[in-house]
Amino acid sequence: MILPGFGARGFEAKVRVAKYTREKQIPTLGICLGFQAMSVAQARIKGISNATSKEFADESMSQTFVLTPFYENGDKDILGGTLRLGEYPIIAKDNTLAKEIYGSNIFYERHRHRYEINPEYRNKLEDNEFKFSGVHPETGVAEICEVKNHPFYLGVQYHPEFTTRVLTSNPLFDKFISVVKNIK
Repeated sequence: MILPGFGARGFEAKVRVAKYTREKQIPTLGICLGFQAMSVAQARIKGISNATSKEFADESMSQTFVLTPFYENGDKDILGGTLRLGEYPIIAKDNTLAKEIYGSNIFYERHRHRYEINPEYRNKLEDNEFKFSGVHPETGVAEICEVKNHPFYLGVQYHPEFTTRVLTSNPLFDKFISVVKNIK
């Protein structure tokens, strides 16, 4: 599991883990910053060697993650109050692991993040294997990425841990644990 977080500390290690687990067919779930690491790993696989997030980049680097429009339109000197917070709808594409997990094309998940996939890079990152399989219905913002022909390689921009309770876990965790338990 590639966990959420903020800041540059450990981010490059998360990107290396994302690439390694993908290549070695190791089940991987990325949450928030983990989703970003998986997407940056994909960008580097596609030849964008200096791909990173605007959170960590200088202007010479390829910024595969940019600030959400909410922040871009706000006061650039103040980061407080600029997170995308709360529950938002997500549309899962047909024939994807995301749809299989949630059992529906539309579901709701809770968010807490400031960065999103740069729309300029989204189409450059997708290919026959790597897809953005879940999006926000109104903005088209990428919410889920996954790789086909892999036991489980899925990253989410949202926080499934926010809706997990002692006796009712989020279906994403249920599926991930099921896959991991059955790996021989």
